[in-house]
Amino acid sequence: MFWQRVITALLLLPAVIYLVFGLPLPFFAGALAVILLIAAWEWSQLAMARSLTTRIAFVATAALAQIAVVSFSPPIEFWPSLSWPIYSGELPITILLLAVVFWCLTPILLYLYPQKISWWRNSPIIRYALGLLLLTALWIALVALRKTAYDSMPLKGSWLILFVLLLVWAADTGAYAVGKLFGKHKLAPSVSPGKTWEGFFGGLGLAIGVALLASSILNIQSRNTLLFLVCCVLVVIASVLGDLFESLTKREAGMKDSGTIFPGHGGMLDRIDSLIAAAPLFALAALLLDIR
Repeated sequence: MFWQRVITALLLLPAVIYLVFGLPLPFFAGALAVILLIAAWEWSQLAMARSLTTRIAFVATAALAQIAVVSFSPPIEFWPSLSWPIYSGELPITILLLAVVFWCLTPILLYLYPQKISWWRNSPIIRYALGLLLLTALWIALVALRKTAYDSMPLKGSWLILFVLLLVWAADTGAYAVGKLFGKHKLAPSVSPGKTWEGFFGGLGLAIGVALLASSILNIQSRNTLLFLVCCVLVVIASVLGDLFESLTKREAGMKDSGTIFPGHGGMLDRIDSLIAAAPLFALAALLLDIR
């Protein structure tokens, strides 16, 4: 299993790099849309869809949501057209804000699990709507980041996306290593018994180190360095919440993995669960702090 995971990761890495750096913005947005529709198919199963028709309908709705975002405010145009404070009702920003609000509330959901989430178990509309919101927000966030300074520096946004990926990967790697070696105190035992507070802080420490190093190497700048580091910490925390929330949904659906598309790694959602939470927060921070 270990070597299967390693081989799959080594095969995936060049594909991710090509997706982020090799494709022009419109093709990047299209390829990302396809990836997230695969994730939507998996989410429909986590949302406990009872029929093939329901699952297909959910994926079709996810596609329509992406089309709606483009129709109301093309992502390749809206970023970074807004300034803070945001009073506009522009659809992409509204979706990002709603997603971030949900992730801010996720610790409460994890704390209450499993006793007090009957609303989740008994409300398929909530499960579908939430999946739609979170996947659409991820698409908006990554396309928006890719658009950063696109006219003058076409790859600047690619470096920003790579930076977010490095944060998420560092947090995951650090948490796994430190948790294995020193983990004793469970982080969320009812949701993911294997995760520990020691692992969490180990991942956070490694991610902060990566943030300091990568921001220098990749020439990522912000108008406020301290707030930029705070943002990185919050992004790492969000990535952990994304992982834990997917674990919760898999427990409720009685599934070990969201799918089997990646040998040793599970499904598409298993690969992007942390990014689903981290990217929208970083995209809004990029707007607030003028991160480039």
